[in-house]
Amino acid sequence: MGKKKYSKDLTKGRIAPLLAKLTWPMIFGMAGMVIFNMVDTFWVGRLGVSELAAIGFTFPVIMMISSIAMGLGIGTGSLISRMIVKEPKQLIQQYGVDAINLSVLIINSNVKHELTDGGYAARRAQCEVASEILNVDSLRDLS
Repeated sequence: MGKKKYSKDLTKGRIAPLLAKLTWPMIFGMAGMVIFNMVDTFWVGRLGVSELAAIGFTFPVIMMISSIAMGLGIGTGSLISRMIVKEPKQLIQQYGVDAINLSVLIINSNVKHELTDGGYAARRAQCEVASEILNVDSLRDLS
């Protein structure tokens, strides 16, 4: 038996039901991230106020990394969806592999930075700044 090809023309039909069908996975993904952050905040908050403040200083870094990842995903999805009509399958697959490799490279460079002295120095500097702002000594112990 041959493979069944499933395709749907997204340019025809009502917009609202189609939009709802395409957005529910994103809604569940974002809800999962919010729930994760709430649980994380709950457990760290049980350790103390200064510990909770310390993880609050990492939020901008995490948001930046998440934004880069989402930008790569959205850009790659847009590029590949436009290429499906015109380009050969091998080129599309190569672009997808390149996007995955770029994501792994970015993640690897961030992990490598955290495992080296640069990551430690940055974390120590954040804790010292947080200690001065909050006027507490316990954040210095975290570094």
